[in-house]
Amino acid sequence: MTCSRQPRSSSCSGTVEASANSSIRCSGLAAATSLIYYVIRLRAVTVIEKAEGQVGFGLIAGTAFLVATVLILVIDSRVTFALGALAQVFIIWMYFELSSERTPSFEVWGVSIRSVPALLLGVLAYLALRPGERGHRARASPA
Repeated sequence: MTCSRQPRSSSCSGTVEASANSSIRCSGLAAATSLIYYVIRLRAVTVIEKAEGQVGFGLIAGTAFLVATVLILVIDSRVTFALGALAQVFIIWMYFELSSERTPSFEVWGVSIRSVPALLLGVLAYLALRPGERGHRARASPA
């Protein structure tokens, strides 16, 4: 179903609502990832030998995902979703790229928490690539 950029009619609401719901789910994954990194910041798990390095890493990564959460909710566009997907590819790639510098190289929890950014990557890629209208939030139509 395609919609024009005219005010929304009832025939367009399904597409717009689906896009809004997908954006909300996507922002939920970004928020969950942010929380994971804030837990790392609190040193509930050890990811970096030096405590101050872990605190800084968790704070920066958690805040980055928190900003991503807001951007996903506020800027509903293919470009935002595509940039977010590229960021996830980079983050996941860096985890594996830096594995040689960690002991052990891979931990069960480290690989497990990659599942949330991997899901986020999938949803962002879907939102960026799916056909149809995007970038327009549902607006209340005049009664």
